[in-house]
Amino acid sequence: NCVEKNTIIDEKLELGPSQHSVENILRHNAVLTLINHKIINDKVIVKGELALDILYTCVNDAGIEKFSATVPFSQILDVDGVTEDCECDISMDIASFELKPCSAYDGDVRAFSLDAKICITACAVCNNNVAVIYDAYSPKVNLNLKNENTVFEKMIDKISENFTCKKKLEFSDGDISNIIDMWCNCALQGYRCEDNDIIFTGTVTVCMFAKNQENDINYFERPIDFECRCAVNDMPQN
Repeated sequence: NCVEKNTIIDEKLELGPSQHSVENILRHNAVLTLINHKIINDKVIVKGELALDILYTCVNDAGIEKFSATVPFSQILDVDGVTEDCECDISMDIASFELKPCSAYDGDVRAFSLDAKICITACAVCNNNVAVIYDAYSPKVNLNLKNENTVFEKMIDKISENFTCKKKLEFSDGDISNIIDMWCNCALQGYRCEDNDIIFTGTVTVCMFAKNQENDINYFERPIDFECRCAVNDMPQN
C-alpha cells in the first residue's frame, strides 16, 4: 500500500541576540531530512526536520548575514495492512513554502514567519508466502490446462549511504576574495547494475555568492559530476 499525507509547519523564527535586524531576504534554502519512522499495525509514525538557511541584508547598511534554524515535525499515516514485519519507504517533498520578515510592535524586524506544507509519502512492502497450484485434475471431466508465468516482486535490499564528493573548483585570479554564501543542488541522472553493485550517476551544482578583489558581489555556478557505487545483497539476474 502507498499513502500520502500533508503536514503543516507554522513557526516564528527569532534572530539571535548578536545578529542584526532584517532589511530584505536575499535567498533561502530549505532541506527535509527523515529522522526515523516506526510501524505500528496499520499506522506509520514519521519524524523529520526542516533545515532552513536564510541570507538577508541588515538594516543601516550593516552588511549581509546568514540565519539558520531547524524545525522538527511528526505525522501519523494510516496504511492499511502494514505490520511490524513490513518495510516502509518514506519520501518527503515541500508542497508549498512561504517565508516573510516579521516585525515587532516597535517596527524592528528580528524574526521570520515560516508557513510550509510538507507532503509525506509512505510506501509499504511486505514479504508474504504465496500458495501456488502446480497441477490439478478431475476424475469426471477432461481438463485443458494452460501454464503461464507470473512475475512476483520482492524487496532485495535497502540502501542508505553517505557519499562524499570532492573536487577542486577553478576560478580566475581576482574572482573571489570572500565567499558570502554557498549551497548545492543535487540531481540523479540514472543508475546501472554491475555484479552485486548498483552504480548511481548524478551532478551536484555548487552555487555561491562571493566578493571579488574590488568588493563587488558576484554569483557563480560550478557543476560536479559524480558516480556512487553501492553494494546490494543477493542481486537478482533480472
